[in-house]
Amino acid sequence: MTEENRSVNFRRARELRSQEVIEDYTELIDDYVTLHGQVRIRDIAKVMGITHVSVLKSLKRLVRDGYIEKESDEIALTPLGKKTADEAREKHQLLIQFFLHIGIPKDVVERDVEGLEHYISPEMSQGIRRFLAKNSQK
Repeated sequence: MTEENRSVNFRRARELRSQEVIEDYTELIDDYVTLHGQVRIRDIAKVMGITHVSVLKSLKRLVRDGYIEKESDEIALTPLGKKTADEAREKHQLLIQFFLHIGIPKDVVERDVEGLEHYISPEMSQGIRRFLAKNSQK
């Protein structure tokens, strides 16, 4: 691997870490609203195990970037936020299926997949889908 390729890979990893936060928040907000009708800052902080202040900082960025709308205590996903949550959830489920298919124990899969979905490319997702389609028919 050349230094230039390595630099590109490191830059991509930093960008994906930023995307990870966006996907985690949008997926959590979507899930929570679906289950409870609404989500509050304290709900997000409790589920994520972080402070109220950390949640506020992230929500401010999500509003700025067009993923959520926030009116006083009401937090709602925008169409972009909903699309992001759905895509993250789809990648999450795909990885669960893949790792279970190759024989990884369910408790390990559930623990380790959280977070991995943020780092796979569309090409990797497509390859996993092809693998599962080909090998699930046996």
